[in-house]
Amino acid sequence: QNPDADLHEYRWMNEGPAHILVDQSGAVTIDTLRLLHPLRRFDDARHSFALRMALGGNLRHDSIDAWASVPKFNLEDIDRILPGAKAASFTSYGGPVRDLALNLHGTLERPEIGLHLKIDSMTYGPADNQITFDSNAVDLTYRDQGLRGRIALHVARMNIPNETQSL
Repeated sequence: QNPDADLHEYRWMNEGPAHILVDQSGAVTIDTLRLLHPLRRFDDARHSFALRMALGGNLRHDSIDAWASVPKFNLEDIDRILPGAKAASFTSYGGPVRDLALNLHGTLERPEIGLHLKIDSMTYGPADNQITFDSNAVDLTYRDQGLRGRIALHVARMNIPNETQSL
């Protein structure tokens, strides 16, 4: 059996104890729930090939204050992380994501969402026609039904058939 074969399940597991409190009013508080998602069919006991995510926060009636963070993953693994991601055209991207952080505040009706993403080296396209980006950062916020933010990409190299250009 091939450990790199496609996964048949998208299963997340709790890693360690979870502290989830529900008070008498129905408010839910999660104090750092650590999850892992195997990215291969067979993994070692330490889950060396698993994606790790931590999340926490509070939910009281329609108010929310939550966060999630993923310390690192490879763009090549997106189809193993999210079902149907191949159809979303992520297969042309490659490289390690160093940090992904999400924040959710406000109410469920009018949420404020923040996304912070750092990628040290990313490639796009096939090897013979590839663009290499380095020192990339994405900071986006969604507030008052509007998306705002900053995306910083630096093109390090472009491979064009029969020539290579460095920028």
